[in-house]
Amino acid sequence: AARFRPMKVSPYGADESLFIFRALSGQDRTIHVADDEDWLKMVIPAYGAFYPSYESFDGSVTMDVFESDGVTAYSEDYVINDTDAPKTFYVRFTGDQGSIYIPYFEYIGLDQDRDGYFTQDWAGDRDCNDADADINPDADEVYDNGVDEDCDGVANETPVVI
Repeated sequence: AARFRPMKVSPYGADESLFIFRALSGQDRTIHVADDEDWLKMVIPAYGAFYPSYESFDGSVTMDVFESDGVTAYSEDYVINDTDAPKTFYVRFTGDQGSIYIPYFEYIGLDQDRDGYFTQDWAGDRDCNDADADINPDADEVYDNGVDEDCDGVANETPVVI
């Protein structure tokens, strides 16, 4: 039987295990009978992204993400809404009878300037200025302009040679 439930979203970025085991205590779910499915609804804000995942206690649970129609499989690791309005996705969990799991969705942030970098610090690729597509972790630094184009925390100056 399909069941749609809202999920808590992790505010902890890469420190996910802390969130899973403390904040989601009591959020565990069980696949009760063979061929049972749990369905979760995930609404992603405009230009937002999430990384859906789960912890499975016996390793038998699988997860599939579907587009808004609930039929078309979404095949990317990160679920990205590249539209200017909230978008719904569905996540299906299946497993062996009695399988226990904890689902969670890690928030990657927004990409309002459409440069492919998001506002949360994920794997060191945080977009430090989401209003300017020319400023991102892979941008070339322009010296002496007082702007940190490559998001390393430093607006580079030309070295003075003595």
